[in-house]
Amino acid sequence: MPNDTERTSMGAKTEALARQFQGKARGALATLEKLGDTDWKKVTAAEKWTEGAAEERNGVHRRATHDG
Repeated sequence: MPNDTERTSMGAKTEALARQFQGKARGALATLEKLGDTDWKKVTAAEKWTEGAAEERNGVHRRATHDG
């Protein structure tokens, strides 16, 4: 069982990773919000999906457009 020091250390690491993740997510959303209709309809080279379909699969577009 972890001692108090180990718990504090893991808690601090968890918080740091959560802040890092939130920052990256905000950055991704800021980029996605700049895209226009033409951008969302562009087809990706690898999967041959539209950008909108690729981001919808990732759940990012849904969050960017439906978050209040």
